[in-house]
Amino acid sequence: MNFKLLFLFAVLFLIGCSSRELTTQHKTAYEKFISEVSLKANLEFLASDELEGREAATRGENIASLFIANQLTKYGVKPFGDNGTYFQSFHVISRIIDTLSYIKVFNETGDEVLSTNYLNGFFRAARGFNDYDLICNIVFAGYGIEADEIGYNDYKNADVNGKFAVVLSGTPQGEAAEFFEQRQNRKYSEINYKIETAQKHGVSGIFFIAPEDVIEKWDRYQKYLKIPSITLLEDLEKDSLRKETIPAFTINSETAEMIFEGSGFSLDEILAKSISGEQLNSFLLTNSIKLKVSILSESKTARNVIGIIEGHDELLKNEFVAVSAHYDHVGLINGEVYNGADDDGSGTVVVLETAKAFSIKPDNRRSVLFILHTAEEKGLLGSLYLTNNYTWIGDISALVNLDMVGRGHEDSIFVIGSKKISSQLYDLIKNVNAETSNFYFNYKFDDPADPNRYYYRSDHYHYANKNIPIAFFFDDMREDYHKPTDTPDKINYKKLLRMSELTYNVLKAVANLDAKVRLDEFPTE
Repeated sequence: MNFKLLFLFAVLFLIGCSSRELTTQHKTAYEKFISEVSLKANLEFLASDELEGREAATRGENIASLFIANQLTKYGVKPFGDNGTYFQSFHVISRIIDTLSYIKVFNETGDEVLSTNYLNGFFRAARGFNDYDLICNIVFAGYGIEADEIGYNDYKNADVNGKFAVVLSGTPQGEAAEFFEQRQNRKYSEINYKIETAQKHGVSGIFFIAPEDVIEKWDRYQKYLKIPSITLLEDLEKDSLRKETIPAFTINSETAEMIFEGSGFSLDEILAKSISGEQLNSFLLTNSIKLKVSILSESKTARNVIGIIEGHDELLKNEFVAVSAHYDHVGLINGEVYNGADDDGSGTVVVLETAKAFSIKPDNRRSVLFILHTAEEKGLLGSLYLTNNYTWIGDISALVNLDMVGRGHEDSIFVIGSKKISSQLYDLIKNVNAETSNFYFNYKFDDPADPNRYYYRSDHYHYANKNIPIAFFFDDMREDYHKPTDTPDKINYKKLLRMSELTYNVLKAVANLDAKVRLDEFPTE
């Protein structure tokens, strides 16, 4: 650890120690134990360059988890992790495709006409990691679609068995366009559908020709595909029992052009026909390819951080109300630190500030859990592990999840999912807010037709899957989302203060109910 990091720890320790002395300077009830000073200090440390973007299962994540545990200790919050610690550790496998992986294209006389490496000329188009070493002939298979409803079939009369299929992205234009544009038929444009269809026809692998919008963002795809993907070890073991999928990769224009070279049709001609809506017939290409893909794997450990303020009611203390945030972010990319101040340093420091408030004024009949998940950015893995492996999950009455709450107007916040499982929780939060923080609540992302699908994209989702009532607070910050510009200087600390007040009062209200939050009864279909 460098001297700057040690200095930051020392400053934060002094701030934490003096926080109770500072409380007499505040006017309102909640400001007696919640302050902008500590919110700012905690966030400036967690989102500092020294923590290297807090990527899950890295040095930065480890330092962040130690810092969070240290703050909980100072606040008098008891550990609720494994073996008397604050930590809930789990094993993951980190995987990434070696950039030395390649595609080579050979003409009909066997001469090599192209060699391109991973991320330069192609990148993976679907989930899953496997080593490949294949030599195959190639078939152009239109859009890779089989739609029996209208008699459309790109594989009709095409000999694709044991060959690589090259297909266009999207769906056909022309007479068939109206059918494919209907909402219920949008599956035909999806990559996974096209992979499954190709596999059904005996295809050995599939290349998707990148559309123009992907070509324009190729450097962005390169950047993010340099970040290792991590998988829970227990899930990887389950995946090994499933049927392997065929290799599926997106190729850029240069790679596609060389694949079509000498076939009688150029890539430009194929694209022009697709735009005009002409029928695209499948045909065997004269060139062949060699695909060599190698996976780099590493076993690592990640960890959630959990603390508890025990309830004072002997009958209810074994039930919980929980508040969560994820403290990980996307780490270092091309040497740049992605600090993640709003995503989700903001939610993390609100959880810490709420923990401090309860430690000073533990007015809770039920026990309160303070849960800081990791690996949210890797696919909600920390919350998935927790909800699948701890029996006390069933004793949680409700969960408040905070993921990006420090940007935007001080007076408003988006609320997602609060009435999806329990209208009682929805009403309680509205009433508490009216009596305390008085935010304007925006519920627009509760619309089932909303394309962002935020309800499914943060840690609360796995709790909701266990039928635990949840409320997800979110600011919808977009301009600096997953960019190195998401820094502490852009945070609205007055908003964080109000979010801390609201969170404390909502948790206290749920903790002091006579019975667990009531679930709504949904009619059976």
